[in-house]
Amino acid sequence: MSDQLAAGPISEVLQVIVFGASGTVGQAALKVIDRAPHLFEVIGLAVGQDDAWLNTHAAKYPQAELVCAADNPPQHARIRYGNAALLDLAAQHADVVVMAISGAAALHPTHTILQAGRPRVLAMANKEALVIGGDWLTASSTTELIPVDSEHNALYQLLQGTTVDHDQVQELILTSSGGAFRNTPLPEWPHITPEQACAHPNWNMGRKISVDSATMTNKALEVLEAMTLFDVPLTSVRVVIHPEQWMHAMVVMRDGNILTHCAAPDMQIPLTHALHWLTGVRPELPQFQIDWRQPMRWNFEPPDLQRYPVLSMLSQLDSPEMRIAFNAANETAVEAFLQGSIRFDQITPTVKTTIDSIGLEFSRTALLAGANPETQHAEGNDNATKLDSLLRIDDYSRHVAYAAI
Repeated sequence: MSDQLAAGPISEVLQVIVFGASGTVGQAALKVIDRAPHLFEVIGLAVGQDDAWLNTHAAKYPQAELVCAADNPPQHARIRYGNAALLDLAAQHADVVVMAISGAAALHPTHTILQAGRPRVLAMANKEALVIGGDWLTASSTTELIPVDSEHNALYQLLQGTTVDHDQVQELILTSSGGAFRNTPLPEWPHITPEQACAHPNWNMGRKISVDSATMTNKALEVLEAMTLFDVPLTSVRVVIHPEQWMHAMVVMRDGNILTHCAAPDMQIPLTHALHWLTGVRPELPQFQIDWRQPMRWNFEPPDLQRYPVLSMLSQLDSPEMRIAFNAANETAVEAFLQGSIRFDQITPTVKTTIDSIGLEFSRTALLAGANPETQHAEGNDNATKLDSLLRIDDYSRHVAYAAI
């Protein structure tokens, strides 16, 4: 707990920037902000493509700088366009920033956000940037990085809420709903449509992350994210299927105690925790209370690796390069599926083929020699070179994945 929180709730209005504002996480964050206008002022909103959404909300947030990352022809006078405008917004001072940009596109703006001690809190809804950037992304930052994925936010609260020594933690457990096709017979998987794959049973999410949930790739990325966030070995993070999604995470202690975190499956709960971290208060959210007067049953089971073979790939992702390749291959395969170029059941095999090929290439040649971000960090090369190296591996991996498709 920070000295500021220990001293009591703050009184000033917190300036907030929301990246990915038009998405489900961004809109949930704005709901939390709008409930406390005396505590928050929105000074920036960024979207990927939907400048019409920005224009519609411009009057509601009169102090906000509005940015559309796409290089669209300018349609609205108040909106700035393009990646340069996005990075300019990322460099602005703010007390709290919500990062809800999807995929690897979040890497560069996230790195810009974390420079020079900005902001005081980063509410991180993007896991891909952490998977790609690893320790390099956060090593020099003084920002409090609070994850807002429900599972990682649960672990954050559990691990901060106990005084036990880090060495006494045996295992971190992430729960998963099992996605939209947990009970769909495998012979039917080749016929699954994008519309079916994007209909998550518990969460209202974007198309890409919904497909990732259905293949369990989202959970594999969360395992890698947990490894980075909480500084634990990859083998110390386990996945358990929990269809009801009321329990989000568990911390297994070596003495047999298990710390658990339960909450309704709604993004506003972890976002409220992160956004109010500096205020030192926990607002009442009666709409999300569990009614313990009603009978309920919660189920838990290990994941079926035949149904979710992506979880078996985690042991191959023991280097920064392989983790970058894994994410890039998956983004490429999911995009191909959503465009109708491959079947649903071909997403994970495409990723597997890509990382197998890249693993052989890395071991056989000096391909991308010197691109290891950990080596560069030790050698003290500048941030632009490190970022370029990460992006070169990402770009090469996408080319290999396209070839596999």
